[in-house]
Amino acid sequence: MSAARRLARALATVAGVLMLGAALQELAPGDALTDLSGHTHLSQAERDRLRHRYGLDRPAALRWGAWLQGALRGDPGFSIAYQRPVGDLVWPRWRRTAAVGGLAFLLAWGTALPLAAAAALRRGAPWRLGLNALNRIFLALPALALAPLVLAAMLVAGGDGFGLIGPVVVLALVEGARALPALEQSIQTGLERPFVLAARARGRGMAGVLLGHVLRAELPALLSLAALAVAHLLTGSVIVEATFGYPGLGSLALEAVVARDPHLLITTFGVVAATVVGANLAADSAAAALAHAGSVS
Repeated sequence: MSAARRLARALATVAGVLMLGAALQELAPGDALTDLSGHTHLSQAERDRLRHRYGLDRPAALRWGAWLQGALRGDPGFSIAYQRPVGDLVWPRWRRTAAVGGLAFLLAWGTALPLAAAAALRRGAPWRLGLNALNRIFLALPALALAPLVLAAMLVAGGDGFGLIGPVVVLALVEGARALPALEQSIQTGLERPFVLAARARGRGMAGVLLGHVLRAELPALLSLAALAVAHLLTGSVIVEATFGYPGLGSLALEAVVARDPHLLITTFGVVAATVVGANLAADSAAAALAHAGSVS
């Protein structure tokens, strides 16, 4: 697939997510001012004036069209709940979530990749039974169940459970458990390639075989797994950030849902979609470039 078609598909996906987010908000009864917490003293006339002020009384097509025009200019609207521009809320939170996700990814893959290589090389080793059992435990524990356990353990150990450590540990455990079987399968596939078997028959060291042949040959598959990890880490961040009280994009999205804040909610939808789609686009483009380089050489 050409680069232009990959980009067009990515943009269409983000547009589809935005349309779905807008449609869900329109289908939900009421709006952000229906149950305005802390302002029950407002009369219906005052509520109507607020709806007019925030444009909630305009037709849906006009409201979302105006939001899209502003978002394309770098102004994704105004938050009713926070009384601040949405951009001032979303981008700092996105950076915090990116920091947590990046650290969790490095910790998860930095642990899972060597374990996967060792497991692929020693498929009959007794310790693999323990590794598989431990991995199944973490696979069976979603972030929703694992986050409170890690938080409780940190509190018992004397920590406060907040900051980067708790969310990073939970997301790393979940991502590491998910990635380990896929990484092992990918490495095993690489070890069975004819040129790898030939390199091993010539007596080349296993470290050189893994780094110089196996991982290089399986790099497109690894890039796809890494792009998939971005989606898992972002979706997991909603539960993890809410549990640990971490001020990231996931907790902001949850707050936007509860407050029914239209511009904040649609912008978080769009940013998450753009991040996931961007990661997949980068992985697909890199894999295509590697395939082209391989065919040329």
